[in-house]
Amino acid sequence: MKVALAYATVVLIWSTTPLTIKFSTDSLSFIAAVGLRMGLAGAVCLLICLFTRTPLRRDPQALSAYAAANIGVVGAMSATYLAVAYIPSGLVSVIFGLAPLLSGVFARWLLGEAALSPLRIGALMLSLGGLGLVFQGALALPGDALPGLLLSLLAVTLFALSGVLVKRQSAGMTALEHTTGSLLLSLPVFLLGWLIFDGQWPLQMSRLSLLSVGYLALFGSVFGFMLYFFVLQRLGPTQVALIPLITPVFALALGSLLAGEAIGALTFVGGALILLALAVYQGDARLQRWLAQRREGLLLREAG
Repeated sequence: MKVALAYATVVLIWSTTPLTIKFSTDSLSFIAAVGLRMGLAGAVCLLICLFTRTPLRRDPQALSAYAAANIGVVGAMSATYLAVAYIPSGLVSVIFGLAPLLSGVFARWLLGEAALSPLRIGALMLSLGGLGLVFQGALALPGDALPGLLLSLLAVTLFALSGVLVKRQSAGMTALEHTTGSLLLSLPVFLLGWLIFDGQWPLQMSRLSLLSVGYLALFGSVFGFMLYFFVLQRLGPTQVALIPLITPVFALALGSLLAGEAIGALTFVGGALILLALAVYQGDARLQRWLAQRREGLLLREAG
């Protein structure tokens, strides 16, 4: 029951994050909104570390891991906050469905993992076709969607790259320790960004922006992350891999119901192809395990 509740909570948080990001910029610049979110989340994580007496590593390997995470925390998040000003928030969630596929490519390049199977290469090609339809459908909508689409693509690329680099750098670090160090390291960068792109003080915050920043800091950046690791430890990667397949559907529905965001039919088709490609890509791991077990069984029978 606890695992099911945690799983449902992760899906809910991930589904509501893109729209809440859009709401957080109601009265704030993108850099103020994302900087406040990460600052508040960092403070909460630091308090948890102090309460649980969890030491924060500051050795070169730890600093490298924090820096790798900030490719996602600073780079991907900033691009995402900019993107929602141009395109529907649910569409950002659809494009982020490419993250596991891009992670596989980066892992092959940076971690020396095994070459992609023909099925996974086919899934990547299918996802590129879906992405093309998403772009074509979004560009047909009123307004200038191209900057938002390119920013979303940049965000998911940086997010995937960050995840692979973190995997290479963060051996032996707990999720809390890594999250806290990464958030604290990001704060000077966000402060510098705010001085360059905004610099308005005092901040004029609407109630919608205030509530959205608080929600994203506490749930999107702290509890959501911890719950995700809790679910991953209890269920394993196969069941957790379904989350990116579920969240875009809810994100699109929430964007339409709560913000009146319009999504064209072609964009829906392209998004469906991306999610299908993700399902094929994730399913290949199960297929490879089944084939390996079958080969092992045959060898045992022959040896017997």
